[in-house]
Amino acid sequence: MEGYESAYSLSYFDEHGTDSSPSSTGEIPPNANTVDTTSNYHSDVEQLEYDRSRFVSVGVITVWAEEDQGRKEAMAARVSICDYYGAVLFDTYVHPRKLVLDYRAQETGLNYNYLCGGLKYPEVQKQVSNIIENKVLIGHRIWIFLSVGVIRLSVVGKDIDQKFL
Repeated sequence: MEGYESAYSLSYFDEHGTDSSPSSTGEIPPNANTVDTTSNYHSDVEQLEYDRSRFVSVGVITVWAEEDQGRKEAMAARVSICDYYGAVLFDTYVHPRKLVLDYRAQETGLNYNYLCGGLKYPEVQKQVSNIIENKVLIGHRIWIFLSVGVIRLSVVGKDIDQKFL
């Protein structure tokens, strides 16, 4: 239990950064700076409890749509957002804005019948922007969520690598 004890006990360092903990010397030097690692640990946990409402998990399924000159581009077909606890905040199919060339049915399970009843793209953008405002986005390959234009670029945080947009 030595590692456990040192992680949650007081640590003492002299002006040179030398460990002067009671476990190493047996006494507390009078000029030692103290660091209470236990209170730091608990304040971090309390901060995490407070911030959980800021985390949302995002995901988008894409299909291949027709772009100019016969090229393909990724287009949002389904958009999903969950909160920290996994509760679904938003989940919708997106009505195609362009001719769909490939539904990628083997990977997505989607076909025209799913998408024709979906929300219009501008409505999806609006709702997603409202949900994720001031949130921390979590997900696999988030740049796809951002690159297919699900949100406006003004919502993109400063930590996103712009080369993916």
